Amino acid sequence: MQEFRISIIVPIYNTADYLPRCIESIRMQSYKNTEIILVDDGSTDHSLSVCRKYAEMDDRIRIIEQENQGNNAARKAGLLASTGDYITFVDSDDWIGSRLLELLKEAAEDSCADMVISNVYMIYPDGRKIERKNLIEAGIYKNPADAVRNLFYYGRNCDYGIMPFIFAKLYRRNLLVDTMNKIGDQIQYDEDRALVWTCLMQDITAIFIDDIEYYYCQRENGLVRSKDDMYLAKVNYFYRYMSHLFEKEDKVLKEQLDYYVLRCIQTGLRWKLGLSENNLLRNKYVLDTSVFLKGVKRIILYGAGVVGRDYYEFLKASQNIDVCAWIDKEWEKLCAEGLEVRPVEQVRELEYDYLLVAVKNELIFQEIKSELTAYAVPADKIIWGRPCDVQV
Repeated sequence: MQEFRISIIVPIYNTADYLPRCIESIRMQSYKNTEIILVDDGSTDHSLSVCRKYAEMDDRIRIIEQENQGNNAARKAGLLASTGDYITFVDSDDWIGSRLLELLKEAAEDSCADMVISNVYMIYPDGRKIERKNLIEAGIYKNPADAVRNLFYYGRNCDYGIMPFIFAKLYRRNLLVDTMNKIGDQIQYDEDRALVWTCLMQDITAIFIDDIEYYYCQRENGLVRSKDDMYLAKVNYFYRYMSHLFEKEDKVLKEQLDYYVLRCIQTGLRWKLGLSENNLLRNKYVLDTSVFLKGVKRIILYGAGVVGRDYYEFLKASQNIDVCAWIDKEWEKLCAEGLEVRPVEQVRELEYDYLLVAVKNELIFQEIKSELTAYAVPADKIIWGRPCDVQV
């Protein structure tokens, strides 16, 4: 069990209250051939003194001190100082189960993998512990290109196909060095996604395992929830980088990236304008357009409720879908609200490829489908995708 060394890199910024739990969980790992690199990114609390205390207790611990430059720069500094054959990351307010490194190491060794990907527990302030698992089937992927197509949304399910977190993963050193060199320090939003997805776009061997030994702490005032004044600029940097990364792939990933970033921008605008979470700028439901065939398709949208309004906005912005009509039984009332909704009966006069029913429940969809056949709509043209409530 001591064949190769693992470097654990912990970027730290003002998390003194959480650091002891984090560092202790790393020190207590069953796999011992490790080095622990604590990168203090200009903390203004007593995080650095906590680091120094533990460094005196464990000679595997090394400390790097730098001015505040952001998470990505802290991780790069830790990587530059590391000597391990494989690298993993732990956020300073999280903790890990005692067998995490052992399980990651065994998977890497057995498959000669460049990257090992496990699952996480989400720990919420109210004490809830929820499993977040990769939807990609566990196993070895000699070329993960097919898995990569499910990065953002997994088929018709709006959960991530691959958890985008940088942690709960093990990286071969040369893969990580090459990848981080491609990601500029201006990427200070969604750095995890940028790094994980860049790794997976390369010619590597990746292995997905079912184990869960990482505890991801959801703090109300954590970095992931901070309302940064530079938020929109950082989203733009991320979008430009990812667009370039995906430019040689088919348009499925690019369309998913566009929709994902649009939602991020809407979130930023709500913060900037002081809008409530229930403001209409917030689209609650997302539709995965990969359910449609390639090429421009003429769509009739049925339903102008909450789901239908979100679908309509998204479909109208799509470059490969033409919404030729929006229909609803209560069209008169909806028109009075200013919506461009037409009577269901007009479906007989229209040419279209599919009729998309925008409802949340499949049983309701089946009822509507039966009703639509009375208007001579072919059953094979009536489609439904389970809408998903997506949180940015």
